[in-house]
Amino acid sequence: MILRALWLSLASLSILAVQVVAQDPSHQITSFENLPGKLVFLEDTTTAFYLDDFEGNLFITQDEGKSWSSADTIPAGDAAMVIEHPFEKNYAFVLTRGYTHYRTEDRGKTWRSFDMPVRPAFKYGYILYQGTACDEVGWGAVCHDETYYTKEAFSDEPMLLLSETTRCQFAHSTVDFKHEAHSDLIYCVAFDTLEGIHSLSHSRLYSTTTFFDEDMIVEDLGIGSKNARGVFAFAIVAKYAVVALKDMSADSNGEMLLYVTVDTKTWAKAQFPHASSARLRENAYTIVESTTHSLAVDVVLQDQGTIGTLFVSNSNGTFFVQSLKDTNRNEMGFVDFEKLYGVDGVGIANVVANAEEVEGRGASKLLKSVATFDDGSNWSPLLPPSYDSDGSRINCNPGDDDCALHLWSVTAPHNFGRIFSSPAPGIVMGVGSIGKTLLPYEDCDTFLSTDAGLTWKMVRKDAHKYEFGDSGSVVMAINDEDGTYNIGLKLRARALSTVPDSTSQKFLLVGQVSRKDENYNKYGRYVVVFLDFAGIRNRKCEENDSKDADCYVGDKFIDPVQHEDNCECTDADYECDFNFVRDGNDCVPVGPEPIPAGVCRLPSQKYMGSSGWRKIPGNTCTGGRKDQKVEKDCLKWSQPKEGEIIHQTTILVRLHDNSIWQSSNEGYTWSQLFPDENFLAFYHHPHSSDRAYLITSESYFYSTTDAGRSWNKWNAPAPPNTFRAQVIRFQPEADRLIWTGNLQCNTGLFEDCHATAWYTRDHGRSWKKIEDYVVNCAWASDTKLNADPTEILCESYQRKEGNQRFFLQDNPLELIEGQGYYSKKKKLFNQVVGFAKFSEFLVVAELASSGRALELQVSLDGVNFATGEFPPSMHPETHAYTVLESSTGSLFIHMTMSEPPSPYWGTILKSNSNGTILGYVDFEKMIGLDGIAKMIASRITHNDGSTWKPLKPPTVDSEGNSYWCDTTACSLHVHGYTERRDPRATYSSPSIVGLIMAVGNVGEVLAPYTDSDTFLSRDAGFTWEEVHKDAHLWEFGDSGSILIMANDEEPTDHVLFSTDEGAKWREYKFTNEKVRVTAIVTVPSDTSRRFVLMGQYPSKQAESVVVHIDFSALTGRQCVLKVEDPTHDDFELWSPSEDRNELCLFGRQTLYHRRIRNTNCYIGDQAKEEARIQNNCACSTVDFECEFNYIKNANDECVLAPGTTPLLNDETCRAGEEFWYERTPYRKISYSSCDGGHRPDRGKPHPCPGFKHHSGWFWWFVTLISFGLAGLVGLYFYRRSGVARGNIRLPTDLRSNRALEGDSGILSTLASVPWFLVGLAGIAWEYVASNVESLSNSFRNRRGYRNLPADEDAQILRFEDEE
Repeated sequence: MILRALWLSLASLSILAVQVVAQDPSHQITSFENLPGKLVFLEDTTTAFYLDDFEGNLFITQDEGKSWSSADTIPAGDAAMVIEHPFEKNYAFVLTRGYTHYRTEDRGKTWRSFDMPVRPAFKYGYILYQGTACDEVGWGAVCHDETYYTKEAFSDEPMLLLSETTRCQFAHSTVDFKHEAHSDLIYCVAFDTLEGIHSLSHSRLYSTTTFFDEDMIVEDLGIGSKNARGVFAFAIVAKYAVVALKDMSADSNGEMLLYVTVDTKTWAKAQFPHASSARLRENAYTIVESTTHSLAVDVVLQDQGTIGTLFVSNSNGTFFVQSLKDTNRNEMGFVDFEKLYGVDGVGIANVVANAEEVEGRGASKLLKSVATFDDGSNWSPLLPPSYDSDGSRINCNPGDDDCALHLWSVTAPHNFGRIFSSPAPGIVMGVGSIGKTLLPYEDCDTFLSTDAGLTWKMVRKDAHKYEFGDSGSVVMAINDEDGTYNIGLKLRARALSTVPDSTSQKFLLVGQVSRKDENYNKYGRYVVVFLDFAGIRNRKCEENDSKDADCYVGDKFIDPVQHEDNCECTDADYECDFNFVRDGNDCVPVGPEPIPAGVCRLPSQKYMGSSGWRKIPGNTCTGGRKDQKVEKDCLKWSQPKEGEIIHQTTILVRLHDNSIWQSSNEGYTWSQLFPDENFLAFYHHPHSSDRAYLITSESYFYSTTDAGRSWNKWNAPAPPNTFRAQVIRFQPEADRLIWTGNLQCNTGLFEDCHATAWYTRDHGRSWKKIEDYVVNCAWASDTKLNADPTEILCESYQRKEGNQRFFLQDNPLELIEGQGYYSKKKKLFNQVVGFAKFSEFLVVAELASSGRALELQVSLDGVNFATGEFPPSMHPETHAYTVLESSTGSLFIHMTMSEPPSPYWGTILKSNSNGTILGYVDFEKMIGLDGIAKMIASRITHNDGSTWKPLKPPTVDSEGNSYWCDTTACSLHVHGYTERRDPRATYSSPSIVGLIMAVGNVGEVLAPYTDSDTFLSRDAGFTWEEVHKDAHLWEFGDSGSILIMANDEEPTDHVLFSTDEGAKWREYKFTNEKVRVTAIVTVPSDTSRRFVLMGQYPSKQAESVVVHIDFSALTGRQCVLKVEDPTHDDFELWSPSEDRNELCLFGRQTLYHRRIRNTNCYIGDQAKEEARIQNNCACSTVDFECEFNYIKNANDECVLAPGTTPLLNDETCRAGEEFWYERTPYRKISYSSCDGGHRPDRGKPHPCPGFKHHSGWFWWFVTLISFGLAGLVGLYFYRRSGVARGNIRLPTDLRSNRALEGDSGILSTLASVPWFLVGLAGIAWEYVASNVESLSNSFRNRRGYRNLPADEDAQILRFEDEE
């Protein structure tokens, strides 16, 4: 018969060679109206369900698919979802769209109904029923999910478990998650019902053992209930319960956190390697198929969201090590990774071979397959066969790097179930190709391995669907490219399946019948073909039979029994421990080591720590000492236990003899690092506070990623450059570095000595060349500069030959922009002087074609530049300029107006919001004449440079006496940046809002430094007080709870300190021999109570002295902040005043928390509350500045500067604006958020073109047309989508997660739209969603792949109609 011919063409795939055929295979054809939305067998039974979700009907077979019948007691068109019971194989449930649902306890033979008070939410759940309740509000509805429970599988009346839920699950809902918790323990992710707010910050994990009747416990996850909010997802994976939550702290960057428990009692944060920059982001990580030995998580570390890095954990799921880089993912978060069923430690994954090109240039992915045989510790290519299925030699040498086998995997499935393996032990199949990378699916062939992937053979040309049967003794395959099979009718194979444990000799083939077939009218469009191979062999296999024996296994629903023998441990049984990475044959530390609580009570103690190696999780080898603990110093290696916060600051100092010293206790003790090395410099990573780099004179450097606890030596591509370029450049993605070094500068006559730049994406493990003959190369992106993170900017010489030291102006310095890690180069400017990044601005100084003038070029993205426009009298052709620090959305530039031999002075210019139009700021100058000393006066601005005012002087000095200068011409004048010995000694500190200290005097002009005194302001410079006579150095500590000063005019033996922000000062003597203090140092954040004084003894000028002063013992009470009860804490709310009725600054009233001045407490690690913006203020004069080419006159009015012309009107209509306005002499300060009020920046209004100025009749006509079109489109999609025939589209992962984002999403927006429009739009949306979603949703129903927030019932199979 015809079927026999089909099977014979596939029979060679069978592992057992068939010599004698007892009888032919048999088949049975059953017709269906539609392809299955779900096709599933009940575990260890011959019962299968076929859900036609288009029609809403359920069909059942009790004989593995030979015959089918409908579930008669379920009304036609009602079935929307079928759910199998996870433990009781006779039970299953059918959910409808309404309130009545159905249960079977006899494998679908009979069905009984049960009612629920709410419609189902169509989310994952077994005996916990999750539904959606809606309250009508106007034309719309406000909905939330509710979860019900039943103790008798719906034979009893379901009871409400909890409202406002997003997911609930029994703690005993899986076999592998073994613990001793109460049998009724339930976890629920739900919103705070007391708050009634559906935002992520109100989502928590609750637990109960009484169905929330008597207890409702907020799981604090070991971090306190206040911090355990923002719960995003919950899942039980293998033996682990995992919670994902979003870090909701004030200083968070939106990172996702994972917390894991193996016993339901103790939760621990998942720790990723310190040196990997592993940061979990929303929708950027996947918990992949894991074992009972370890948890596996794939994390997106790259900018390209479809490339990941695989991490595997230790046995309790908390400490992860990097396993595989550049894994292939798709947009839905599925990862090309599968563990082979039944064979511990073996898995197959696909990696992106050209990850750098994909990330940088957007190139198409090229995939390679790799396998692991030690649970992810090591990966190797798949060994290809030498011959094809016809016996011909394959033109590929398996020993070459470009010759390997590559297989299609999870992200592009072509059948139900697992991709490669089944319960048949060691038998693996795949569709792939041999060569350098994976070919398109249509160009691939079918391969088989019988030894768990160690060796492979090609078994069929072309790609095939395949399935395993009879524990692997039968393997069936069907051509998946152009195969149309004739088994009484011509059909195209759509799916191939069998019982879940692959122990049956019967298969189900889902096919699509060709319309041209003569039997099309008889069978219809879709069929299920039952294939029975049970009769092809007569003899049952016995224990002594070999693999070539002609027999069948026949052990239906009996899983294979594993036999294990423990081996002696070898090096292959170990991998690098947490925070250790492989360096050759060693595992070197890259981060702190976790130490149990109580082990290191004193820094002087020792403990037994990791050797750097750990036995691979699940490995049971015996003997071996590679992971034996070694003795270590607590001070150097210790890390706080989970949940504990410690304060450790490392100080690095480089001395004149090029030695580097380190202190790990804020200057109390010091140790020399690598005494034999000669260090040229050291760098602190500006974006990662735990990282620092020590630069030697050779082709290597040292780095730490754990604040100096450990230092590792790394190879550099060349010695550091000697052309005064910064050796290392940094990026917010901490592993990415740029190194600029010397080439050809140590040999011969240095004819071609030059600087070359390289970059690394893996923190120095590998380097790639950028450019030769460079002056400066840097990443374009920065913390605020929104540029392509793969873009590199380089200043390099046009002619790349000769000695770079002797280049003249005839070899121009070009600025090159290179995206894709400099693979796509583009010349931005022909000749530049330099470039720099300031906040969100990238500024380039371009040399004009004349060779004399400088042009200022400004960019906000590193690609598009605009030329800065200067006032006519201040063009940089004749004046030098300096770009000043800015953080308010504008550039400040100092234009030098006078140079030696005349005294230096200049003018400050300020730009608009994009940095291109620069104008005057109101700043008075004391211009010095030749031969006359320069006189300086101080001014302060509180509106971003629009107006500058004198500093208001105090009425009395620090001794209570009046000042000699008391006229209106008198003000406070302070010494500034140009006179500081240490440029880090700033007026203010970011940790103490509004507190300023300065050295100066009260008078008409600034007095000499040695004639000055020390002043303080607590309100951002609005008012001042003198705190001490004489000039002093100062430093802020503990967020302002302690201030310290040292005399800066003469040697001293004491310091002055204040614990009340300068109201009173006390003296502390630290030496008997006076010291000339040159600097006071503390942690950069000014949050410590320890300080370091640096200076010299007057009698020993050649020697330096360092003094450590610790004020921690002054008070032991930590300040208390109670936002909800501010009258009983140690803080007050303060707002800077702008001398108007409202306390406004930059158009808004902002309140800050600051410590009450006279309270006796320290702030320490007290969490800082964010500034509170009460409201935006009405605009007033201070919210505006002079427009380009306008300056302030004596009456504080903006007037046109002599010899200039106004800018042309900007007729641009911005989003939502009804009018554009003619320009005036004023423009609004870009940083101001004022609203309404006085608007001097607006001239005559002009209507914007567009819809807003049409008449009411126009809009009535448009509304009628819109309603008509919406109805027609909705009707069209309604008929095409299948919704009219009972199809319910289940929520995808992404849409279900989006419900946690609060009320700003599309669903809440649509609540105000008439309901029938919502319905029509919803139908159209469902149709579009169903047609663009990947087929991979359909192929997850049998053992294996799991995404953490996945809805396992959202498995809808969609096939295109190729005809």
